[in-house]
Amino acid sequence: MRILPLAALLLAAGCRGKSAPVAGEPEQVFEGLKMSQSASGKTAWSLESERAVLTDGDKIARLSEPRVGFFQDGKAVSKIESRHGLLRTDTHDLTLSSSVVVRSLDDGSVLKTSELYYSQDRKLFHTDKPVEVTKYLTREQEEA
Repeated sequence: MRILPLAALLLAAGCRGKSAPVAGEPEQVFEGLKMSQSASGKTAWSLESERAVLTDGDKIARLSEPRVGFFQDGKAVSKIESRHGLLRTDTHDLTLSSSVVVRSLDDGSVLKTSELYYSQDRKLFHTDKPVEVTKYLTREQEEA
């Protein structure tokens, strides 16, 4: 006999209108996110992420396994990858964290750190975390 009142309660709860999303809960989930920005018709940067989660009202996309490429005059000059990232959807400022690796395609250097910030307005990277820089020879340097 106790099952009937519990079933009626569950049925009544299930019949209510759908509630509004709670702030902070995921609103949109993107699998295989790809986006880029151009300047004067040439790609300035590109971003790929295994997964991006946008939450209601905070204008931040939480990224899984983000990969970023930066370009000059249409030519790739650096590639960055990390395990996690935060992208401000209103400013395109980017915070990369957990095993951040920056590879310069121009001079062959590799920078590793635990956290790296990119300011879209200033076009500048910065970090207050320790960094390790390793210089490798590029193909052109090896052939010279």
